[in-house]
Amino acid sequence: SGFANLSLPLPLDRLPKFWRAVRPDDFGIAPTLRVSAVGPNRDFMQLTIEGTPGFTYRVEATTDLINWNLFIPFGLTIPPNSTRVVLGLPISRNSRFGAFRAVTSVAP
Repeated sequence: SGFANLSLPLPLDRLPKFWRAVRPDDFGIAPTLRVSAVGPNRDFMQLTIEGTPGFTYRVEATTDLINWNLFIPFGLTIPPNSTRVVLGLPISRNSRFGAFRAVTSVAP
C-alpha cells in the first residue's frame, strides 16, 4: 500500500533518538551531511555532503526538528567523478540553528 507502521519502545535513558526512512537504490544512496566551523575565527560554516555521484541534494535546517526549511536556496550537485561536494558559507553571529539535513533533490 506504500505505508508502513513501526513501533519502537521508548529508550530507558529517555534521550532523544533520530531515525529516517530512505528511498530505495533507484534514488541513490542516502546522503550524509557534515557541518563544521572553519576559518581563523571559526566564522565560516563548511557543509560536506557525501552521496551518489551526479545527484543533487538540498540542505534543510530546523530549530524544532518538526518544521524543515531550505537552508540554502540552491541544490548541491555531487560531481560525476566524486562522492562528495563541499560548500563554505559565512556564519552570522545572530543565526539560530537546531539541526541540518541533506535530502535527495534531483537524480541525474
